[in-house]
Amino acid sequence: MYELQLCAPACISRKGSQRVRPWEVRLCGETRGRGSSFGLWHSRVSIYSPSSCGAGSSLWRNGPRRSSFLYALANSTRRVPSFESKERNASSGGFPLWEWYLSIVEIVVLEHLDDPEDGFGLQQAVLEEVASGERGPTALAWTSSRYVGVTRPETCLPGFEGAAEAAENLGFPVLIRNSGGGAVAANEGSISFSLTFPVKDLRHGLYERYAEGVDLVAAALGRLGVVAESGPVEGEFCPGAHSVRSGGWRGVKHAGLAQRVTRRAARLEALILVTETGELVRVLERFYGALAFPFRPDSLGDLPADVSQVIEALSTETSERYGGEVRQPQKRTLAKARSSRGRWRVLPDTG
Repeated sequence: MYELQLCAPACISRKGSQRVRPWEVRLCGETRGRGSSFGLWHSRVSIYSPSSCGAGSSLWRNGPRRSSFLYALANSTRRVPSFESKERNASSGGFPLWEWYLSIVEIVVLEHLDDPEDGFGLQQAVLEEVASGERGPTALAWTSSRYVGVTRPETCLPGFEGAAEAAENLGFPVLIRNSGGGAVAANEGSISFSLTFPVKDLRHGLYERYAEGVDLVAAALGRLGVVAESGPVEGEFCPGAHSVRSGGWRGVKHAGLAQRVTRRAARLEALILVTETGELVRVLERFYGALAFPFRPDSLGDLPADVSQVIEALSTETSERYGGEVRQPQKRTLAKARSSRGRWRVLPDTG
C-alpha cells in the first residue's frame, strides 16, 4: 500500500536572495527485504511553490513536465527492487530510509571515443566538478574503443601480469578504474553509463544508489523489450549482487554496477554490454583464466538493439525520472578529461 503526501512545513527556507516556502512530497509504503520482515520506506522531495519562486524559475519552467517528473519519481520509488540486504535493513533500526531531492540531472552523451582513457578521464572530471559545485547532478553515457578495466587491488593478484599481457595481445589495453567491483571488458558495442550526485555524508546512500541504478538500467532495457532484473549470474565477469540480468541465475549478464564515493560526490556507474560481445568473451576467458577465476562464456550475449537505441532508452528513462536534456560535454570538461591521459594505463603504450 502506498501513500503520496504533499504538505507545507511551517519553516521558511532561503532560495538565493528570495525567501520562499518549501513544500514536501512524501511517498510512503512497505517493501519486503530478502530474508527479513516487512520494512517501512519513504521518499522525500523538497520543492518550491510556483507562486513563491516565480513563473520563470528553472524548477517550474515547463510546468507540465515537472508534474510528469513527480509522477515518474513516485513510480521509480515504488519500483525499488525488493532485495535490500540485512545490513541495509538494520541501518536504521530495521527501517530502510532515504531521501531523494528534486533536482534536474544534466544528461551528457559522447560516443566513439578513440581513446578509452578519455572516457575514464571524463567520468573523473564530472565527479570533481559535481563535488566542487561547478555542475549539478549529471548522467554520463560514453562509448569508446576496446579496453579491459580493472581495480587497483586486482593489480596485486598473482597472475595479473600474465592476464594484462593476454588482454593487450588481443588489442585490449588494460586501464585501472577508481571504482569497486572486478575486471570488465568493453568495446564499441558497450556503453559506460553513470549517475553522479553531490553527497553530504559518504557513509549513507550506498545501497539506495545501487537500487536506483539497477532499476533505471533495467527499466531502460525494458523499453527495448528486454525483461531484465537485478541479481547475480553464474560465472559472470565482475561478480556481484548488483548486476542487471535476464534469464535468472543461469542467464545473461547485461550490465554490472559499481560506485566511486568521495566526501562530496558519488558516482554510480554501469557498464552495459549491447553488441559485439563475442570478442569480449574471448578476452575475458583469457584474463580470468590467467587469474584462475571462474568465467562462463554463456553469461554474455548481445541485446536485441544497437548502441544508439540503448543510449536513447537510457536518456529517456533518466529524463523522465529526473528531468534534464541531452547535451554534449563542455569543452573545459573535455580538456580536463584529456589532460589525464596516461594516468589510467597499467602497461605503457609502446605503439
